Amino acid sequence: MNSLTLGSPPSAKPSHRLPNGVAAVAKVLGLFWAIAQALHLFGDPTSPAWTALTNIKQPLGIAIVGDSRAHAGLSPARLGEAIETPVNIYNFAVDGTDALHHTSFVVNGLLNQKVPPAVILWAPNPLSFNEERKNNRVEQLTLSDLPLLWRNRAPFEMLLDITTAELFGPYRQRVVLKRVMKNLTDRMAWLAVHVQRRVLKLGYTPLLPAREYLHADRGYAPFNVLRWQDAFERSAADYAHQYRTARLSTLRTEAARDLLRAARRAGVHVVVLELPVAPWFQENLATQDFHRAWRKWVQEIAAEEGADFVCDAAFGSDNHEFGDPGHMHRTAAEAYSEKLGVKLRTIPAVCAALEKAARGSVEGKPN
Repeated sequence: MNSLTLGSPPSAKPSHRLPNGVAAVAKVLGLFWAIAQALHLFGDPTSPAWTALTNIKQPLGIAIVGDSRAHAGLSPARLGEAIETPVNIYNFAVDGTDALHHTSFVVNGLLNQKVPPAVILWAPNPLSFNEERKNNRVEQLTLSDLPLLWRNRAPFEMLLDITTAELFGPYRQRVVLKRVMKNLTDRMAWLAVHVQRRVLKLGYTPLLPAREYLHADRGYAPFNVLRWQDAFERSAADYAHQYRTARLSTLRTEAARDLLRAARRAGVHVVVLELPVAPWFQENLATQDFHRAWRKWVQEIAAEEGADFVCDAAFGSDNHEFGDPGHMHRTAAEAYSEKLGVKLRTIPAVCAALEKAARGSVEGKPN
């Protein structure tokens, strides 16, 4: 008969179960990861400027950098015709971006090409330097941006956002999720319209979109205006609201300095553009202290870093040349692009850089 020694517990296999809290966190992260992988089917949060840069084969003569104003307002074809120098021109402007994104793309992208562009046309929007700016689009920034952001005293939450997105890729997909949810809510609105018309037999007059975007050419995304009055007035009210509290952001002004300094060291000439705005904008906003301070700062930093500053804010003579106070429609944009090309031919540093680039392109050598 077998006997057990008193005080000796029966043998048991060790437990490999995770603590309840750790297991719950693991399940949540796993579920989030699975959903995020599915969201890859709906879009990519990577900046379209980076995608375009990877697909361009030949060296660039002129690279356009900026936000939606440059995206819709600068035509590479019209610029090229007016410049009369055979170089490759591409519009890398991305809607909703600011000086942080522009610096990231120029320093880590354009200047890292085997043959950097001869000239960069940088068209920053004054409001993208606003300290109160909320739509930072940090999903378009990467770990390579952290040193500059840290040195310029970026908020800790911004650094944490970027780091988290790099360490845990699905975190970057949150912006895609937001876009998907907006599309779903739009579809639900159309369902309500269907019920109104088919079930309740009520009338419905669809509201036309304010703009019609046309085929993009080398990154340029022009639009025609379909509905002007209410769209212009709503946008004007939004601009006025933003200008009431606007103040220059040290983080973004220092980022701009980094952009210009890095370009100068790389031997790339930068032309900083203040793009045209509607007469309403010129009269009501460009005369305010914030805008004047921004323009004065841009002029000073451009001079310090060997860049040129071109101010064409007063190019437009009629509000109807703009879809809203800050964005030219196609006809005005192409007329301005041609005018800008002629003006660039009068800037000695631009002419020298483009001629060198053109010679290098013909000879098959780096410019």
